[in-house]
Amino acid sequence: MHDLAAAPRLLTTDGLRVNLDTVGEAFGNDIDYGMLVEIYGASPESPIGRHSPAERIGSKKSRIAGDPERKHISTSHVKRSNLSMRVGMRRFARLTNVFSKNLENHYHALSLYFTF
Repeated sequence: MHDLAAAPRLLTTDGLRVNLDTVGEAFGNDIDYGMLVEIYGASPESPIGRHSPAERIGSKKSRIAGDPERKHISTSHVKRSNLSMRVGMRRFARLTNVFSKNLENHYHALSLYFTF
């Protein structure tokens, strides 16, 4: 968070509780900070099973500090980046034969991904 303190003063995080303390510690009230909490539940028409993902049924945007515009409270960019990494690197998928079991090999695979 301290590295981000030099960046523009608009920040959005997900609902992870620890973010409240770390953002407040790094920025104080000198930031427009919003939180986006996504709400998930079971879809009534989807089959219930071990691999059935929960359906996103809504979201809640909250102003935490400063004056962020509601339309700018979004985590879409980070979610898209994480999805691209997971799809591009099967080491993150537990049910595949390339799942990283060795932490050192996982670090090397991540380094290669970000380099290229």
